[in-house]
Amino acid sequence: MAFMQMLVYVGALCVTITFAIMLAETSDANRAPRRNRLSLFLGAAASCAITAALVVQSIVAPWPETPPSQMEGTIERIGQALLSTYSMSFELISVVLVVAMVGALALARHGRDK
Repeated sequence: MAFMQMLVYVGALCVTITFAIMLAETSDANRAPRRNRLSLFLGAAASCAITAALVVQSIVAPWPETPPSQMEGTIERIGQALLSTYSMSFELISVVLVVAMVGALALARHGRDK
């Protein structure tokens, strides 16, 4: 189970690094217009308002209690479920990661030196 979790995290990290390297264009960075302070302030205010609303909602909302029958899971049972019942989710995650890598490469190939 730890190995599968490590594979998922390493794949996600590889996709993130690929997007960061491939989509970072230095040629257009000097020509990009600077944003004014009003848009920076409005963006910061909107993100603070959304964060505050989510915090208030998480404090006020009633959280359901888990039944004691669901708390009997052991690492062995979780590992068996991941390798048998939920194995398709890991296959789909790997396909999504491959598609994201190919998409990043395709975008970066046509995005450089236009």
